[in-house]
Amino acid sequence: MKENTTAKVLKGIGIAIMALCFIGALIVGSETTNELIPITFIVSGIISGTMFIGFGEIINLLQKNVNKQDDILQYLKANSSKENNAPKTVLQDIEDNLPNM
Repeated sequence: MKENTTAKVLKGIGIAIMALCFIGALIVGSETTNELIPITFIVSGIISGTMFIGFGEIINLLQKNVNKQDDILQYLKANSSKENNAPKTVLQDIEDNLPNM
């Protein structure tokens, strides 16, 4: 099963953004008397970090779909070489399904 490194990198960036914004909020909070600035750091870090993690998860889900489609395609190729009894035309398909008289 193929794994997508882009999804892992985006998730790592999201976690790093959250951690750095929390650390930045602690630093700024210790130097200022305004409580709104550290809260802004934390909220913006959570929102942007969650967005990066979400994009990474979307890419991960798309990669899973591609992997399943590849498996289905390989299965169909393997089975189509064994059985090639498909009708050539619509008329032949109708004639093959008519009851014997």
